Amino acid sequence: MPPKKQIPEGELRELVGKGYKLKHLAEHFGCDISVIKRALREYSIPFEAKFAEKKEIPRDEVIRRIQQGKTVKEIAREFGVSPSTVMKRMKEYGISYQKERIPKKKLRAFVKKKMSIAEIAEYFGVSQSTVKRWLKVCNLSLASRRKLYDRSPLKISRGLLYRWYIVEQMSAEEIATELGVAGSTVYRYLKKYGIPTRRKERRPDPTKEEVMELYCNEMLSFRETAKKLGIGTERLAELMRKYGIKPRPKAKKRYSDEEILEELRGAVDRCGRIPLQKELRYDDEFRIDVKTVIRRFGSFRTALQRAIGEKYGMERSHRDN
Repeated sequence: MPPKKQIPEGELRELVGKGYKLKHLAEHFGCDISVIKRALREYSIPFEAKFAEKKEIPRDEVIRRIQQGKTVKEIAREFGVSPSTVMKRMKEYGISYQKERIPKKKLRAFVKKKMSIAEIAEYFGVSQSTVKRWLKVCNLSLASRRKLYDRSPLKISRGLLYRWYIVEQMSAEEIATELGVAGSTVYRYLKKYGIPTRRKERRPDPTKEEVMELYCNEMLSFRETAKKLGIGTERLAELMRKYGIKPRPKAKKRYSDEEILEELRGAVDRCGRIPLQKELRYDDEFRIDVKTVIRRFGSFRTALQRAIGEKYGMERSHRDN
């Protein structure tokens, strides 16, 4: 069992007197919050948990950013709070993230123009089921375009369907879009009228040499190889098992100690002081996970000492004074 981490009593009393929070103390000493709590009890140091003032986040501003298509993380970054804080405020305000993201104005305009569900789905780049859910949430009803052909439920003539599918070579999806129905409905009527359906010609499988040339010699990724060969990733996996080609192990990006220290120096220069771990997590220019830094050097404090050396001691003494 590893020995308990010893926290210097004098240094701990000074930092508590200066108003340090538990998480800042834990980051300073490079340990867990529970270790700090134990040290406070052992040294009988009085400590009152101080909570930050509740930051004002206007309801209208949250809704406006959601409607702009921003994620919760992006909204949190703009207000300078954590994503969990934004989620709590949304719950307090009774804001539904999914509901507010619905483009209600454009949806109502498209319904007035009597556009089909398929056309609306194509415009927004979403599925038809998503459009149906939006319409249900907004209490909007959309008449199907099939009413242009017949008032009764899809009584399309065999001649029209034959002309579209066989003569004009329209796909089932294009006919479905034209009628405002699902593709499965078109296939059902093709079967009903005895119209033979077209089958996609299956491409011949790429040879072992073609796969090895792209994947082994040119060192393309698994997905890039499949795309280059014009097949899906699942089919490529089957072919590689058939040909006895072993997939390459996933290369894990590994940073050297010097690269990590250089990243820390850059973060210190950007902040103008020693940054907290939380600040590094939200720093877009800091490429390395804080957990990686701690795992490599044993603690965040040790990594900083290695990175900036004497500056770290000067910064600490300045902060303590």
